[in-house]
Amino acid sequence: MRHNKKHGMKLGTDASHTKAMKKSLTSALLANDRIKTTQPRAKAIRTDVDRVITWAKKGDLHSRRLAIAKLGDKELVREVFEKAAQGMWEGRNGGYTRIMKLGRRKGDNAEIVIIELVRSSRRPRRQTPSSRSLLPRLRSRQRARRHLLRLPPRRPLQSSICCIGAHVREVLGNQGLSSAIEELCPCGEMLLRDWEYVA
Repeated sequence: MRHNKKHGMKLGTDASHTKAMKKSLTSALLANDRIKTTQPRAKAIRTDVDRVITWAKKGDLHSRRLAIAKLGDKELVREVFEKAAQGMWEGRNGGYTRIMKLGRRKGDNAEIVIIELVRSSRRPRRQTPSSRSLLPRLRSRQRARRHLLRLPPRRPLQSSICCIGAHVREVLGNQGLSSAIEELCPCGEMLLRDWEYVA
């Protein structure tokens, strides 16, 4: 009977082969920090890796013996416990692995992934305003952007002003804007250099 043995993935093999495969993949990941395997196998070993690292963070004798029973390598267990004691996973409660997809394998079209240990501690999330409060602000920005896109480009008004007379030149000179009158018109009169002075 299969009572109490229905949890976990079969991975296409019998129970003893699956257990041995998960044990070797977990040991390889903890030894090398990163391995390449198929997606179902990577997802199957995540729980085992998380369990071993949680035992390592506890650091007591019972946890060490449980990890040795799970991995079967005393030296590897000692290394993992030392990393945990140095604070490698401090501030992170679970989620010690990361899976990155690489695409499909030629031949059997299996999904290949890289599974690696996450080293950095988890940063607290910033408190962001709710999407409902952001919506009016986004809408007003979009409206402003649309309005700017509809406006024609700013052009100098020299062509419409053409020449300015002596009176205008004198008024501009009195106001200290004589630097605006620098360019000569083809007809011999001065032109306004910047259209913003004409208002």
